[in-house]
Amino acid sequence: MQIRYDYHDGDGRVVHSVIKTENKDFFRVRSVNGQDIPNWDGVQIVPFNLPEIFKKDAVILVEGEKDVLTLKEFGVPATTIPGGSNGWNPLMKKQPDFCKKYFDGKTVIIIPDNDSPGQKYMETGAGFLADGGAVVHTCSICEELGNGEDISDWVEKNSPDQNTLLDEIQSRLTLWEPKKTPSLLVTPIHVSDVIKSTTSEAQYDIVAVFNNIASEGGGSWSGETYNRRCPAHDDKKASLSVTLAEDKILMRCHAGCNFNNICDGLGIKPHHTFKTSRAHLKAKQQEIAGPRPEELGKICKEILEADEPDEFNGVKAPIMDEYVTGVAELTDAHPVIVYATALSSIGAQAQTLLVIEKGTYYVRLYPNIWALSVAESGTYKTTALNAGAAPLVKREREIIAEIVDHSENVNRLLSDGVDEDDPDVAIYRNRIIEAESRRRKLPDKSSWEACLDRIDNSGGGIWLLSEFGAWLSGLEKSYNLGFKQTITELYDVPDAYEESTRKHGNRILTRPFIGISGVSTIEFLSGLLSREDASTGFLARFLLFRPPAKNAVPDALPETTKREEDLESYGYLEEIYRQLAHMTVPLEYKLSEKAKKMFNENHQSMYDRFYKMSDAERVWMEPFIKRLGPNALKIAMVSQFLIHSEKDVIDEHAMMAGISLASYSEICTRYLFRRELGESDFQRKARVIKEYLAKQGGSSERSKLYVSRILGGGSKEYDYILESLQEQGKIIVETVDGKWKPHSKITLVNTEG
Repeated sequence: MQIRYDYHDGDGRVVHSVIKTENKDFFRVRSVNGQDIPNWDGVQIVPFNLPEIFKKDAVILVEGEKDVLTLKEFGVPATTIPGGSNGWNPLMKKQPDFCKKYFDGKTVIIIPDNDSPGQKYMETGAGFLADGGAVVHTCSICEELGNGEDISDWVEKNSPDQNTLLDEIQSRLTLWEPKKTPSLLVTPIHVSDVIKSTTSEAQYDIVAVFNNIASEGGGSWSGETYNRRCPAHDDKKASLSVTLAEDKILMRCHAGCNFNNICDGLGIKPHHTFKTSRAHLKAKQQEIAGPRPEELGKICKEILEADEPDEFNGVKAPIMDEYVTGVAELTDAHPVIVYATALSSIGAQAQTLLVIEKGTYYVRLYPNIWALSVAESGTYKTTALNAGAAPLVKREREIIAEIVDHSENVNRLLSDGVDEDDPDVAIYRNRIIEAESRRRKLPDKSSWEACLDRIDNSGGGIWLLSEFGAWLSGLEKSYNLGFKQTITELYDVPDAYEESTRKHGNRILTRPFIGISGVSTIEFLSGLLSREDASTGFLARFLLFRPPAKNAVPDALPETTKREEDLESYGYLEEIYRQLAHMTVPLEYKLSEKAKKMFNENHQSMYDRFYKMSDAERVWMEPFIKRLGPNALKIAMVSQFLIHSEKDVIDEHAMMAGISLASYSEICTRYLFRRELGESDFQRKARVIKEYLAKQGGSSERSKLYVSRILGGGSKEYDYILESLQEQGKIIVETVDGKWKPHSKITLVNTEG
């Protein structure tokens, strides 16, 4: 799920936006001619909710946009800055006049989240705001909450009215004032005098070292942090922040200077900043600079663990195996697309003639298989789709030719002056009706009412969608209002379905049957489908497939003139269609004992995997997991008919075919939702960079990343993504003389989210 927060200027125009995901990632966009551009190049950052706080002399500053909106519901003017607890320093570096411009003369009450980043946000922000001319108060209303909880959590737990909320804030106010030199500091002396020893186990008086650092550089205090000029570069802005912690001195140059260069400039050694032995110094430095080698290996593994699924190579019925293999050899198409479409097409030909009755399973099951395959452009997706449905499409062409002939005969008779109710005319019209009842291909570019006409005449059929995304987009058109919901309801093939239409009024459809097989690219689909679509039930009814990318250059010309119709297995499939076309009595399937055992064991192992997933992953996988079992049974039904068309017991071979394809769909579904489906362009690019670094062992030089061309853009695009990832704590980029250089090392540090 993504939430968009728009930042407006004083006149209410959108200046820039922050988009946050459920895993707490965020990315920034600006609007240009109505299009979102994934960067803030040239944008002047403004506080959130600016039009309202412009009007107020006093405002409340919180740590996130959600908290602002929470307080807004109570009529309380509130604001925040982008970037959360790490947002202040980058913001003030880019716009030093930010606080003065927007908060000079105002009273600002800071309500931090109840955690250490919240305290950092409060203290850092208070210093900048006070320097900008604001009167700053802090409020401890959240301190009794759980770790990481915020004012929104407090409101949810206490359900206050406006007066109660304001009284609680008032009672917990404290005037913030810059802290003077901490009392623990000793009298300043020169650094060279405070070093007691240079032995490997020496302890250093870091209080005295800190005192000396804080006595120079023409700086000022912000809380417990001393801001002074950095000795490692020509500093005019007091860029070096120095803080005394329990066992070390923390130093950070906001211009990006290297820690060792800072120490050199101060006339000290790095180990002089630690109240610890030299033996532990290296480990401490590694913790500051980035992950240790063993940790880096783990990070890389986590990033790459959701590798792209392999090509499907599972169990299939013999006829289908031969056909799918033959088509793949002829066309280089993905076998799984051919296979899934072929199964769905055969199921559409069968309609309700193949069935697992309620009792064998929880509900009655028919072979209406919905399959959606996602693959790159140029991988013969449409070719694979057409090949899988080739026998059905051929029958459709033959039926249409029949209808045309019969219609021409009707028109010929009428033009010869034969009366409308003449028996010969009636014969041909009845033949048209009979031919229409044999059609199985649903129109993909017609209105819902036209589709209903087809379903009413033929009992149903299949959508073969070479542009699944375009078809899906059409479902949202006004003339198809409610179409998607209706399709979802018809998935279960109800005994009767009543539909109201303009043309026919109310009509009842008996066991309307719909199959779907479609293909799309992830780029086209990601803007139309998201994780939320799984919870609606529509998307979860599909078997999702994500075959691997094909990196090889395709042949310029085919090596053979053979077509799928020339394959021996094609003739076998045509015979299957003929058998189904002449069936009149449904074939009711039971499960053999071996098939039952296999199904139960697979069911258990599937849920074992499910409960090992993260909480977030289980939320969007659960609707799919619930339907993988019945989908396996539907595949097994079709497979059993292919193995033995007269046998009414699903054996272990057919069951294995069903389980194999359903399990592959499970793998593909997890991959799609973990990695691709619902990703913004920014998220995709960030993921690609993290994967690149992981494949390089966790780090790479900046120049090597550029020449890899994994994004295709220029250096500005790469740097924007790198800067965002660094702000999110996912990577660190080495600085040289305070700047990023071509040889600067990029290292992975965190994989959460």
